[in-house]
Parts: sequence; C-alpha cells; structure tokens
Amino acid sequence: MASHRPKLLLAKIETVPGTDSLPVVGTDACLILNDVKVNPLNINYVPLEYARDYMGTDRKLVASRYMTISFKVYLGSSGTPLGTIPKWGPLVRACGMKQTVTATTKVDYTDDVDAGFEFVTLYFFYAGKRHRMVYGVGKLKGMAASGGVPTLDMEFTGLCTQLPDDNTPGAAVYTGWRDPLPINKANTTVSLHGYTCSMYDFSFDLGNVTPYTNNPNVEDMDLTDRNRTGSITILDPLIAQKDYETIVANATLGPFTLVNGTVAGDIVEIAGTDVQLESPDYGDKDMRVTRKLGLIFNRTAKGNFGVRITAR
Repeated sequence: MASHRPKLLLAKIETVPGTDSLPVVGTDACLILNDVKVNPLNINYVPLEYARDYMGTDRKLVASRYMTISFKVYLGSSGTPLGTIPKWGPLVRACGMKQTVTATTKVDYTDDVDAGFEFVTLYFFYAGKRHRMVYGVGKLKGMAASGGVPTLDMEFTGLCTQLPDDNTPGAAVYTGWRDPLPINKANTTVSLHGYTCSMYDFSFDLGNVTPYTNNPNVEDMDLTDRNRTGSITILDPLIAQKDYETIVANATLGPFTLVNGTVAGDIVEIAGTDVQLESPDYGDKDMRVTRKLGLIFNRTAKGNFGVRITAR
C-alpha cells in the first residue's frame, strides 16, 4: 500500500525528441503543487464486432496508448544574479515557449515560435511507481488573483513507457525554486491598455494544440497551433478614467502587463503587446461594481509574441 501524499516530478528537456533525457533528483526535481492528475494509460481501442451464434460482446484491441499529466507550479522569479534561469523554465519551454537569456538582466519566455519545438522527459513518482513520459509537450495556462499567488497550470501529453515499481529515486533537491509573492498593492502593478487598473483576477491560456499521432512508421507528439486567450476582472472605471466600451467596440489592440515583485531577482512579469478586449460583463465584489473582460493575445507579425513571461 502507498500513501497519496508523497509525489515527485522530474523534468528534463530532450536532446533527441522521444529519447529519454534521464532526469535526476539532484538537478531536475520540480516543486509542483499537491493537486496532480496523471493518467498513464490513455488508450484508443478498436472494438471487434464478430457475428456469432450467441449473444455477447467481443474484446477490444489496443490500437495506441499515451500518457497525460497535469499539475501546477508557483510563479516565482529566479533570484540573483539576474539572468539566472528560473527552475520552471524547462517546463515552459516544453509548452512551446522560446527562452531568451539577457545576461545580468532577465530571462524571457515568448511564444513567437512556429517550428523546432522542444520536448521533455517526465518521471512522476507516485503510488510506489515511476510513471515515465517521453516526447512530452504541454499546454500552458497562467492564473493570478488578488490576495493569492500566481501559478502556471500545465497539462503534458506524451508517449508512455514502462510502469515499474520504483519509490526510491533518492532525495530531491529543490534548490533554486523560489516562493511566489502575493498579489497585492505592495507587490503588484497591472496595466490594461495603458490604464493602471485595480485587478481582482487574471488568467491566460496559450491554447496549444498538441496532437498525438500513431501511424505506420510514426509515433510522436507535436504542437500544431495556438489560440491565445484570457480574462481579467477589474474594478469598473468611469468612462472618463478609461473608455473600455469604445475600445471593445472598435476592436482596438493595446498592451497588457502584470508585474509582481519590486526587488530585482524577485520580479515576474506577464505581458502582451497587442491585446484585444471582448465580452465586457458587469459583476460585483464586496458590493463594488466590477468589469470582466475577455482577452485575445494577438500575434500581429511573425517576429512578435502573443504572451511573454519574464523573470528579472
């Protein structure tokens, strides 16, 4: 019997897509949240449909199988010296984000990538077993709410391999993983189309399309499209403060930034340069009028990004 509580995820970018990169506890342990969902056997069946001289059902053949795992990490920064790669970096890269290191300044992750995607090997130790995924590619969401802490929500799909009993990978080293900062007035600034707004909650979704293929001579994963969306709920401003109604009606594009942290090495930023607002909806929070807006993170040219995450 195994306890539900112990969980360990190891992740390492693959040099050759689909080839185990052999992550280890000393350098590749991921400090994930406790809410993890893993399905080591997503199976596509082919039913047999024989005509027999008696009633009953036939067995199903296994045509293909793949693995999925979803989890969250806190969105903390990377510390000093500036330009240090954040520990969640490999996971974000495997969600189709390009890593750009500016020495002594920052590390950016942007979605201006259309080919040459990176893939990851994941080892997930749970229930006394080692769940191993190769060719892993992820879907990425982000969330931040006032009074809470920012998180990245990921769902990986990849090829499943053997499922051995293995609950002794060694002691995990989490050095470099940094605690997030709460979303509040002291730590956080939010700007939407140039207006410094009072934010209640925010989310984004890269909308990655990650098909699994199992054809003759080919079994692989890919990232084939994106549909970048999001939403934000703010304290509703007067028209004289910010005319969001006209911005929505004219389909105007504008910038969005969320900066959490004020001290170098403890700052994370989520940004989009060409964000369209849609579907304004009134609400209330503590009897104050709020406005929820849908977000479309546009990528207006090949060299532009839709969403950028920065550690600085």
